[in-house]
Amino acid sequence: MIKRYDTKGKKIVLSSDATFSDIILDIDSELVFYNGCIYDNCSTNRVGVEYLEISGYKLSGNGNILTIRTEGKYVESMLEEVDYSDKRYENYPYYKKSPRIVYHFDAKKYEIKKPVSRKDGTKQGLAALILPNVCTIAFTIIMGVFLGRGAYVYMSAGMSAITMIFTTQRFFAQRKENKIFNAQRGIKYNDYLVQVCGEINRSRAEEKVARYYQSPSPEDISEQIASYSSRLYERSIYDKDFLEVSLGEAEMQSSVNVVCNIDAMNVIDDACELAALDVYKGMSKPVVLPININIRNTHLGLVGNKSNIIPFIKMLLNQVTFFHTYHDLQIVVVTEDEEAYRYTGYYPHLKIRSLNVRALISDDQAIDQVLGSIGQILKDRKTSKDEDGKDVCFTPHLLFVIDSPKMIANHGIMEYLQMNGAELGFTIIYATEKQENLPDYIKSICMINNSTDAVLLLENGVVQNKKNKAVEN
Repeated sequence: MIKRYDTKGKKIVLSSDATFSDIILDIDSELVFYNGCIYDNCSTNRVGVEYLEISGYKLSGNGNILTIRTEGKYVESMLEEVDYSDKRYENYPYYKKSPRIVYHFDAKKYEIKKPVSRKDGTKQGLAALILPNVCTIAFTIIMGVFLGRGAYVYMSAGMSAITMIFTTQRFFAQRKENKIFNAQRGIKYNDYLVQVCGEINRSRAEEKVARYYQSPSPEDISEQIASYSSRLYERSIYDKDFLEVSLGEAEMQSSVNVVCNIDAMNVIDDACELAALDVYKGMSKPVVLPININIRNTHLGLVGNKSNIIPFIKMLLNQVTFFHTYHDLQIVVVTEDEEAYRYTGYYPHLKIRSLNVRALISDDQAIDQVLGSIGQILKDRKTSKDEDGKDVCFTPHLLFVIDSPKMIANHGIMEYLQMNGAELGFTIIYATEKQENLPDYIKSICMINNSTDAVLLLENGVVQNKKNKAVEN
């Protein structure tokens, strides 16, 4: 069951309590939806996210639209549901590109400062402070008895007694003052840690929103397609993130950096410093974010079982066909399993417009007719570049998805596919079951272990070894 509500910028409360909720769900916590983000009032773990799974519900935000997906659980609200049937833009389905909104998140650094030193007072006890005075009084009295100087001795003993009294009074006053200072020190430092944690969490929430906006999940992309989002075809061939794709989600260090100038080796029984170290340890843990790779200037090799690679390719094509217009990007699929790629028939990107043919190549006839003509396009680009000697941005950019390499192993186009794809305007996604079968011009490798787990082994020739989980389509 899918329900969508237009909140029109209002704060919408979601909970199981019908007395004050705008939307009633079977959940234990209270959620607030505002400006496209979901906030959890009961926890700081989920703050300002665009997508949230909780108690069998999947909630996603897109502008003012709140989408709730669930199976077998109730959703009740007096709000009017949104019908997307009238959300198509003018002149749909003809090509239209809207102004792009870009979220930038700059790296931030937070320092957990060391607390002021605590006041412990003297390490000596009261007995050690007054013992010299007691001894002085005793020896003075003994000396007076033996020497017979009573008045002088008693006067000296009295002065020592007064000194002892003031020492005792000063000891207790200082101990009370230190106790008050240390208590206030703990309260103020705890307030400081709470403030710093809040700032770090807000920054990381902003980072998460920006990263997931840049790399939405397949489910979010499907939702935006269903809502005729203005983000369709938002990336241009001249953008830096052209052909930047998400391989899934992975634990990684946040760009919100946290440092602590407290030396853990020198901390001895100080509650404030121990609390600061605990906060630093908690804030230094990796966070789950999309793991991206730009395949415009590198060829991507996918290694794994075919049953796992085909859904992974579908996830990648889902992204590139959504973000890139078919004027800037055109796709060529080489496969023996035409049925597995039948869904690509809905992509206008598979039509090579200069040839007026669809580039789903699955038999010898298509190899001879279509692939030969595409090879001529690459040959013309190579000739043009050699003659001009300048960097040229060729359009459209060609994306070759080679699912069955042996079909074209001896074809003439391989002469050009081994050349610099960045210079000739093409990229290869090369699928194979064994890593040793990858050609040497594949500089990025993703090992697909199963339907969810993968490892980005190489990125543009640099070892990465980043484990990630592919987001299900």
